[in-house]
Amino acid sequence: NWNDKAEEILIWDGTKNEAYDNGKCARISTYGDHRMAMSFAPAVLRFGHIEIEHPEVVNKSYPAFWDDLKSVGIGIDILPDTEDNPSDNEASNMEKEKNFLENKSREMKKEYGEMKKEKFPT
Repeated sequence: NWNDKAEEILIWDGTKNEAYDNGKCARISTYGDHRMAMSFAPAVLRFGHIEIEHPEVVNKSYPAFWDDLKSVGIGIDILPDTEDNPSDNEASNMEKEKNFLENKSREMKKEYGEMKKEKFPT
């Protein structure tokens, strides 16, 4: 049933992160979610260098994750806390980002529901 699958559909609003040029790399925000860090880590095999903010989030489900990647030859560097690499003291900012994303997701689901009603009237 189409309605049962509505909550499982991934929607992208077209928003893109700024591309890094001139030898810089992509930076992945984890938003406090261990799955973000773990799912983007293999991108280093394709892009050569990435930065994952708050890599310690993997400790929730897989504390040895980074060590295991090192053991198969993937280079891992832990960056010091800098303005570009904030420490966990910015948890409130992460919470704000998370709330923003949750609100955006709700808005998009509502828009999707309205579009679905237009395209697939019952």
